[in-house]
Amino acid sequence: MSHNPLENSYSTIKRIREFIHSTSSVFTWSLVGVLSQAVLQFAIVAIIGKVSTTAAVGRYAFALAVVVPVYSFLNMQLRNVLTTDTESQFPVASYYLLRKLQVLSVVALVGLLSIPLLLNGQNCVILWLVAASKSVESISDIAHAVAQRASRFDIIGKSLLARATLGISAFAATMLSGGSLPAALLTMIAMQILVAIFFDLPQARKLTPRINSSPASLNEVGRLQVFELAKRAFPLGIVMGLCHLAEALPRICVRFQMSEYDLGIYASCGYLLILARLPVSASTQIALPRLASAYAKKNVAAFTNLVKMLMGFAACLTLAMFGCSYWLGEYALTMLFNSEVAEHSHLLLILSVATGFAFASSYLGQALTAAGRFYSQISSYIVMVCAISIAAIQLIPHFGLRGMATAYLIGTFALLLVQSVYYRKTAATI
Repeated sequence: MSHNPLENSYSTIKRIREFIHSTSSVFTWSLVGVLSQAVLQFAIVAIIGKVSTTAAVGRYAFALAVVVPVYSFLNMQLRNVLTTDTESQFPVASYYLLRKLQVLSVVALVGLLSIPLLLNGQNCVILWLVAASKSVESISDIAHAVAQRASRFDIIGKSLLARATLGISAFAATMLSGGSLPAALLTMIAMQILVAIFFDLPQARKLTPRINSSPASLNEVGRLQVFELAKRAFPLGIVMGLCHLAEALPRICVRFQMSEYDLGIYASCGYLLILARLPVSASTQIALPRLASAYAKKNVAAFTNLVKMLMGFAACLTLAMFGCSYWLGEYALTMLFNSEVAEHSHLLLILSVATGFAFASSYLGQALTAAGRFYSQISSYIVMVCAISIAAIQLIPHFGLRGMATAYLIGTFALLLVQSVYYRKTAATI
């Protein structure tokens, strides 16, 4: 083996070029999909901010902060489980049925949470509509997992592109014509249902011809089989539930310690960085099956080299976010939202670094997921939630929104440190 630094560098560059060439088409469709999804999420907030008020943005952001952790916990990341189920241990019908049961659980739990939150009429309606939207997405998510396992990222990209185009059009048309936020959300959900019925499910059936229709009862699949699938996926549900709880915690803290108006400002700044998630989400979809394959084959070099490339990419993306936030942050917030939000452009600098830490942690989390290290991630996110909670209690009363952004930064850094320790232990056991 050569120890010449130039030869080693050339070999590394060559591997990266081969990786990019072999995944260019897949990455393109993955990028189309996550771009469509991110544009949809950002467009909703931008439209609300332009047509309605900053406080209305806060109400919508609070609904997401409540629903998304519940949704993430109960859906158990079945998409990742199906994608990495290379030996087809469970039939696709089992995933569909378990997802139906999860949808019912999400709706029921959100209904229970609306009671202690003491929400008024419109806020309660927004909460339920956001839950309905996530439920429709979760059904399509299983169809996307079928396509992802078959490396048909073109199907996923086309689906998300259609959902974004129709959803933004319906939402914007309703808001601009004088409709309320609940009415706009309702029209967007209708578009999601159309895409699921007429595209997602038919495409999934083509890839799994034995599934002519989704199972109607537990007897068609088997209670034990569904229970075993839920048992296997449950740790991932805890991980992702804690992950999204950590992301939602700053919004919840701002909502109860400050106001809906302040939450609208904080959420607007955060959503401006959502476009940076595009390459991360796309690369994650591609990397997870490859990491799972490398780990299954005990190919330590392939496993660790891919993680190193992903971490380097996260570092470059963090620098890019910080630079763009410093030079263009105030201008972008003024153009996309309003001058009230632009006055808090300094939040972007803190949030950009925190988001970079979160990206790096996400890549390490995917490596742990590929290795089946689910319980290790649970403790990581518990540390993050505790760090954010303690920091928020101490900082918000003295520094307001800047204190909340700093608390989130502390939490993401703590997560990165813990995930790094677990990853090193995992890589050493391959």
